[in-house]
Amino acid sequence: MTGIKRISYKGRARTRRRKRKLAKVLFLLFIAAVLAGGAVGATYLSFWQIRTIEVFGVETISEREVMEIAENKISGKIFHIFPGRNILAAPLGLIEKEILFSFPKISAVEVSRSDLSALKVSIVERKPHALWCFEYPSSCFFIDENGYAFSEAEIFISGDYVVFEGSQETAAVGSQFIPSENFAKIDNFISSLKTFELNPSKARIENNDVSVTLRSGPRILFSLSSDIEKTLSNLESILSDNNLSLIEGGELGVEYIDLRFGNKIFYKLPQ
Repeated sequence: MTGIKRISYKGRARTRRRKRKLAKVLFLLFIAAVLAGGAVGATYLSFWQIRTIEVFGVETISEREVMEIAENKISGKIFHIFPGRNILAAPLGLIEKEILFSFPKISAVEVSRSDLSALKVSIVERKPHALWCFEYPSSCFFIDENGYAFSEAEIFISGDYVVFEGSQETAAVGSQFIPSENFAKIDNFISSLKTFELNPSKARIENNDVSVTLRSGPRILFSLSSDIEKTLSNLESILSDNNLSLIEGGELGVEYIDLRFGNKIFYKLPQ
C-alpha cells in the first residue's frame, strides 16, 4: 500500500509541474501578442505617416505623374498588416521599379526618406544623344549615349543629331539600337572624326560593318570587329599624308575611305 501511495503522489506532482509550465507559456504568448499588437499599432501613429512626396530632377516628365505612382504604392498595406504610408515600412524599392518601368525617359531614380514624414524622389532623365531612324525624318527615335531608344522624335527635328540606321527592322521606345559596347565603339569613332574637322551626319550598321556618311557626302567605312583605336590611327595616317592631299578646303575629297581591312586602306576619288 505504501508503494502505491508514493506513485500517486509523484503523478500529482508531475501534473502540477505541467500546468505551471503551460501557464507560463500562455503568459509569455500573451505578453508577446500584446507587444506585437502594440508594435503594429504604433506603425499607424500619425508621427510615422508620410505626408509629403517631393520630386527632384524632372525636366520633361510630369512631376504629378511621378507623385501619383509613389502615392499609389504607399496607399495600401504591407503584408495586409502594416500601413504603406509608414515612413519606415514604405516600399522604396518597389516605387523606384515602378517609376523606371513607367518612364523609359528616366535613366536613374532614387527614393529616400528626407525626414520622418516625407519621401524624396530624385530623378535623372535621359538626354537626346542621336537619332535612330527607319525613314528619316518621319519615323525616328531619340537614343541616349548608350544607344537606348527612350522617346519618339518629332517629324521636324531641331538640333544637330547624327542619324543611326540599320541593325533592326523595327524599333520601339525601350529598345536597344545595338549592344551598348558596340554603340560605344561607333560613338567613339564619330566623336573622333570631329577632331579631324569632319562632320558626320549618318551612321549605318550592317552586321559588323559601319558606314559613316559625312554632311559633305563622303563615306568612311570601318568594322566593329577591328580595334577602334587602331582604325582611327590608320585614318589619321591617310588624312595626314601630304602626298595624297585627301582634304581640300576643309572637305574630304573622296567618295569613300574603307578602313575595314586592317592596315590595308582603300579609298576612291570622285569621278
